[in-house]
Amino acid sequence: MAQQEWDDGSASLLDPDTTPSERWSLFAIHPQHHKITSKLKTGFYATIGYENLAQYISNKHSTSQAKLDRVNTAALSIFLGSKKIHKRANIVKLIHKWAPTFSTLCRQGCEASAICPRCHLAMETFDHVYTCSNEQAIIT
Repeated sequence: MAQQEWDDGSASLLDPDTTPSERWSLFAIHPQHHKITSKLKTGFYATIGYENLAQYISNKHSTSQAKLDRVNTAALSIFLGSKKIHKRANIVKLIHKWAPTFSTLCRQGCEASAICPRCHLAMETFDHVYTCSNEQAIIT
């Protein structure tokens, strides 16, 4: 079926059922179409073709091996695993500089302008939040 799909795009893959005892199901298409039922992290990395978190981070962020060697990914994984999901999500967003700044919201079409609402002098980016010259932006 995979070869037929590759050749002419005509084959369709049937979705495995989600059983009543499952609240959700995760399906992967690499290396073959299958449902991941256990060891989610291992299944995720295998699906995207990486061996571990370090390899994933290196590829996603174009990080050199020398820089990656300075990151304690085992400790980061343990630290993040110890946090509740909402706190973990916020920490990961900060690590990746994903914040709801006006420049981000403007790029997503949620705001009309990317200009900082406090100083009105520059785009409100993740870095600008920490360097904004307006007195109201200074955290005391």
